[in-house]
Amino acid sequence: MKVLVTRPVEQAESLCERIGQVGHEAIKFPVIKICPIPPTAWAKIDVTDLDLLIFVSRNAVIHFVAAWQGVLPKGVQLIAVGGGTAAEMQAAGLSVDAQALIENSEGLLALLSIVDMENKRICIVRGAGGREALAAGLRARGARVEYVEVYQRQLPKVLPAQQMLAAQANCVIVTSVAALDNMLLLLARQKQKIQQQALIVISERIARHAVQYGFKQVIVASGASDDAIMQALLGMKIEE
Repeated sequence: MKVLVTRPVEQAESLCERIGQVGHEAIKFPVIKICPIPPTAWAKIDVTDLDLLIFVSRNAVIHFVAAWQGVLPKGVQLIAVGGGTAAEMQAAGLSVDAQALIENSEGLLALLSIVDMENKRICIVRGAGGREALAAGLRARGARVEYVEVYQRQLPKVLPAQQMLAAQANCVIVTSVAALDNMLLLLARQKQKIQQQALIVISERIARHAVQYGFKQVIVASGASDDAIMQALLGMKIEE
């Protein structure tokens, strides 16, 4: 198979290597460009009495650690959205006090459902314009939630040769709703052909979005990790 990998450049390499190792061809086609937000533009927060610091993506960890100049208080608990984010935290020298089993906002809310949130101070580290579901769920339980947005997503520029190569794929991997939107925008001329290919996504929410776009064969991986995506890829059957 020719597998279109739409992850940002920074997160695509290991997955592409694993696709090649099992005999398939990975086509790199990043549909989101990750750009750091300078710390001078971050929201000002007092970390001294934070209860929870939540990282919702690998990029949140990378760009927070790269620019953070302060010292985190010993009492703050560091929470990861999932395995990939937890691994990035550990690689950066941060502890991981807990991680969600389901790698999304709903998974984090389930993880924290047994914790008393009344008057807890929580900071969510994320990209600009992320989902509001996590903050809304925590605020509904009495928490005081703030954001630090450390990166922004941009639509990358692609060459006609990249578009032609992408159109040769017979399997597509997409890991966010924004990535799906961007892919179809970047491949507007190839849209009908891409919609006919098998699509691997990492959540039911993305799957529903894909079906609305007209995708017929949508496979939901068990998570966002390379392992989960590879398991979905190796277990799928391409429809003729």
